[in-house]
Amino acid sequence: MELLIVDDEYYAVEGLKKLINRIDSPVQNVFCAYNLRDAKQIFLQNNIDVMLCDIEMEEENGIDLLRWVNDYSPDTKTIFLSCHDRFRYVQQALQLGAVNYILKPVDEEELTRLLDSAHQMILEQNRRFCDLKLAELMKKYVPIHQKREPGMSNLLREVDTFIVDHIDECISRKDVADHVFLNADYMNRVIKKETGLSVGEYIAQKKLSVAKFLLLETDIPVGDIVFRVGYTNVAYFNKSFKKETGVTPREYRRNHTAEEVLCRRE
Repeated sequence: MELLIVDDEYYAVEGLKKLINRIDSPVQNVFCAYNLRDAKQIFLQNNIDVMLCDIEMEEENGIDLLRWVNDYSPDTKTIFLSCHDRFRYVQQALQLGAVNYILKPVDEEELTRLLDSAHQMILEQNRRFCDLKLAELMKKYVPIHQKREPGMSNLLREVDTFIVDHIDECISRKDVADHVFLNADYMNRVIKKETGLSVGEYIAQKKLSVAKFLLLETDIPVGDIVFRVGYTNVAYFNKSFKKETGVTPREYRRNHTAEEVLCRRE
């Protein structure tokens, strides 16, 4: 995490900075500001994940800075610092979206707990964002793929869409048959006649096809893609992928990225 400390007391900032560097926390970089102007400038130049801000500074108010942060960097998690447990300030801070507050002098264990909690919020927020973007991307995959496969029967299109919609699951032949309201053996014969593949083979091929799509269209780590296409064994997936493409997933991504760069240069 990128963390910003805002306090008009120099020694308070330095003490917090040393404390954060000493404790076991997910903080990677610590920035320091001694007034609202400098704090805003740091926001303009960096992606701040967490802000530790004094709620009552001599000439300025941390509440005012939080209002600005809510507009400029709404995903930033704010933890307020205060010398006094004043309910009015705390209530106002929480109403504006601060995730918590801590009293001065700062307790090491309490600070560690709050930073870990903020980190979990950020991870969950990022996961939801990633899932949303992935869902939007997969909506584009189905029509793009099916457009490239002219002459697909309505049954195959239905099967195809069902597999993609449940790509992160362990899909069985029966699952597909139940979805299209057909006997599993009969459906398998129809699909094999059209594609040359059994339903099980078609599911595996589709999972690899989606994996290739995600490798090229996203920067999701290979290990995450493996699970997102319904595999639980990374080694088995890599073996299947290499058998299909002749290269590992990482090599596939790297090779196609290099090809795109070369094409743009030409």
